[in-house]
Amino acid sequence: MRRIGGLPFFITICFAAFVLRVFRLEVQSLWYDEAFSVYLAHFDLATITARTAADIQPPFYYYLLHFWIALAGDSEFAVRFLSLFFGVLTIPLLFVTAHRLLDRQSARIAALLATLSPLYVWYSQEARMYTLITFLLLLSSYALWRALEQNDRRWWIIFALANIAAVYTHYFAFAIIAFQVLFVLVSSFGFPGFRLSNLKFENLQRAIAAFAAILLAFLPWTPFVIARLGQDASYWRGALKLDEALRHIFINFTTGESVLEAQAQWLAAGWLVVLLVGLLARLSVRVPFNDPTIQRSNAGINFSVLYLIIPLTFLLLLFSRNPKFNARYLMIASPAFFLLLAVGLAHASRITHHVLRFTFYALPFAFLLFTSAFAINNLYFDPAFTKADFRGVARYIEKNIAPGEAIILTSGHLFPAFNYYYRGNAPQVRLPDDPTLNADHVLGYDSARVLNQTIAGKPGVWVIQWQDEVVDPNGFVPMLLSTRGIEQKVDAAFWQVKLRHWTLTSNARFSAEPDPQIKREANFKNIVQLLGVTATPTPADVGASFNLYWHTLEAMDEDYLVALRVRDAAGNLWGKLDRRPAGYNYPTLRWKPGEKLFGAYTVPLFPGTPPGDYLIEVTFYTTNDPRGLDVLAPNGAPMGKSVRLGPIPILPATQPASIASLNIQNTINQVIPPFTLLGYQLGRDKASAGETLSLTLVWRADQKPSRDYTFKVQFGDVATDAFPLANLQFPTSQWRAGEIVRGQYAIPIPASAREGVTKLKIILSDDNAIDLAPFTLEKTDRLFVQPTMSFTQNVNLGNVLALVGYDLAATTLAPGNSLKVVLYWQARAKLDKAYTVFVHLLDQNNQVVAQQDRSPTRPTTTWVENEFVSDTYELSIKPDAVPGTYQIEIGLYDADLVRLPVINDSGTAIDDHIILNTRVIIR
Repeated sequence: MRRIGGLPFFITICFAAFVLRVFRLEVQSLWYDEAFSVYLAHFDLATITARTAADIQPPFYYYLLHFWIALAGDSEFAVRFLSLFFGVLTIPLLFVTAHRLLDRQSARIAALLATLSPLYVWYSQEARMYTLITFLLLLSSYALWRALEQNDRRWWIIFALANIAAVYTHYFAFAIIAFQVLFVLVSSFGFPGFRLSNLKFENLQRAIAAFAAILLAFLPWTPFVIARLGQDASYWRGALKLDEALRHIFINFTTGESVLEAQAQWLAAGWLVVLLVGLLARLSVRVPFNDPTIQRSNAGINFSVLYLIIPLTFLLLLFSRNPKFNARYLMIASPAFFLLLAVGLAHASRITHHVLRFTFYALPFAFLLFTSAFAINNLYFDPAFTKADFRGVARYIEKNIAPGEAIILTSGHLFPAFNYYYRGNAPQVRLPDDPTLNADHVLGYDSARVLNQTIAGKPGVWVIQWQDEVVDPNGFVPMLLSTRGIEQKVDAAFWQVKLRHWTLTSNARFSAEPDPQIKREANFKNIVQLLGVTATPTPADVGASFNLYWHTLEAMDEDYLVALRVRDAAGNLWGKLDRRPAGYNYPTLRWKPGEKLFGAYTVPLFPGTPPGDYLIEVTFYTTNDPRGLDVLAPNGAPMGKSVRLGPIPILPATQPASIASLNIQNTINQVIPPFTLLGYQLGRDKASAGETLSLTLVWRADQKPSRDYTFKVQFGDVATDAFPLANLQFPTSQWRAGEIVRGQYAIPIPASAREGVTKLKIILSDDNAIDLAPFTLEKTDRLFVQPTMSFTQNVNLGNVLALVGYDLAATTLAPGNSLKVVLYWQARAKLDKAYTVFVHLLDQNNQVVAQQDRSPTRPTTTWVENEFVSDTYELSIKPDAVPGTYQIEIGLYDADLVRLPVINDSGTAIDDHIILNTRVIIR
């Protein structure tokens, strides 16, 4: 690089900094933080003082902006120009600082890197205090060096004044002051590499006086800081991830805010390599330590290292138990980053060997300049880095809002940004009505009362959503509006801001309580209660859409999930989804006892799912216990782990499923006019007569069917009854040409089917047949003679099966042992449901102390009439079980948790469980 003289370089670099920062200064909309600055600066000084005393930032920047607006106006260009001014002023200040601490070549490089810094350009175009605080703290650090070096009272005065202004601009100024205190101590007490000169006691006294002056000046503001400690609720509680924070800091220092993280982290790594290699090369230089030039330069390097490391460590420790961290907070230490980069590059520039000079100086320097230019170009022209477009939202509403319509701001605190641009007079509703973001104020059903008070009688409402994932993570505002209105399409999109529009029914009133379309209560272990479901008819290729309504019964200390399974009446699975039961940003750890809320879900369905009514199966669980919480009966008895609700209406798909998405296990593509059977899936390839076979067929209508087709399954020379190709709600006469439909069937194998290997065939109603895979019919080991048992007890259950007796391995047990129970059943009819058996051990108060709920080893759908079936269950008795007499309760329930009733001799249902006659004694 050709060396440029001192003054010409100085002027050139300042002009370049100004041009880069003024270019497109007013193009983007003010985003929220900027608009809040302008909003606050419009107040008088007393009000600014009072408002900032209750806020998280002190008032000095707002004072300056207040006077600046009075002088220059409050346009985007004007309010950002104040930041630009201090951003440009930082460049010459960094030049003179580097020249004083290091050398002229380092000063040139540091100034050039700062001029082209994407971080500095970004915040020079933002109406916030970050360029001001960076300038003030660089000025105080430069003044400190000069004061220590020259023992000049004037520099101590500048040092103190700059820091006083800094601590009244941003509280994090104390992180730099901590570095300054440390440097004064190590330089004053003669640590090698830090001593600037033989400091006199008088100089140390002045340093102490300067720091004392800063603290005394801040003392009047201290009560407000103490009052605010721990009160900032504009974030969720949690812990900071150190590695993530460090990565974001170096990304921020190198590529600023205008490179996507996937790219930026690698570019930042390149900058870090340049920094470390340059510093190691510079510090490895062997020269006499008593050389005053080297001694001064080493002190400057150590000064810069502390300038970078101490604030970084200070703030990371501060935020270690607090996730509200943004890398821009460390911008105050960024001048030291450029100083240290400049040291290494300046040293490399003096290498005389051309290849080494190119490798260690020209190439790294070019990399830094190129990546800076790339990031600045993104800042100007890449839409991905556009700020929140409140300007565009306001202009669109002004143009399209109808008379009488209202505007809802979600979050309510965004009003300074919206009102900066909005010139209409439509009434505004702020939800929640907070002056600043408060993550503890989460919208719920109480929003209905606000809406009833504010938008009653309005024909429509426009909703502006920004940071709604914090204040309305569950989507209460859209949900409530949709219950009394219809959402209209907004034919525009705005960066980082969502705009939605509803037309409302006349005199709309919103319910402040859950109002499910289908009320179905289910108690999940006295922790949370499901109240019901509201379904939205949606096409099959969209998914099953519905809302579930919840009532929190007690505080939860785990992050619970909900397993959602879409099933048909036969229990076949058609879709599944696992997620948090409400909004992702509102885990159950945040739910409050007594709170009522909802979750909106869309469960993706298998491609080819036919339209019709389905059921949704709900399980409430944690990753540590995926089985889920027990669903309790009114008497507290467990009734399984899930509950089914419905119907959930599914409409025909908007377009046929793609062949690739079907994931067919066995592809055949065989034509049976007017269909092609694309493929099939068998649950198993062996079974015995009387059992049920799971079969999936995937059909395509090659032309629109003229009638309703059915099919049969033939096992050898015996065929089943006819089945619809999809379901009764979607007969083939409703299929469109090209329609692809998946059918799932539970095929009962005829009892007369002969054992052995046979051909499995699909026969359409017009006798067209397709051969599927070979199938083995196994010998039937069914028992039709009542087996021997220890205890007989004949009980009729739902006229479909009976308990005929049981065995107990022992009737007297010790705590900690297991109780084995063998149950003997007889099927009295063909069972078309898969039942679950429950076996409970009850204490003297009829409370369940041990249990096992599971399906029989052979599902009940495979039992045939008059067959006897036995099954063994094992109950674990707790070691602390109380001695006494216990009884055994048994029964069966279906997928909807409906128990089979006990029927007496006159055919009347008398109970939903059986108490075995034999008691168990625990000693």
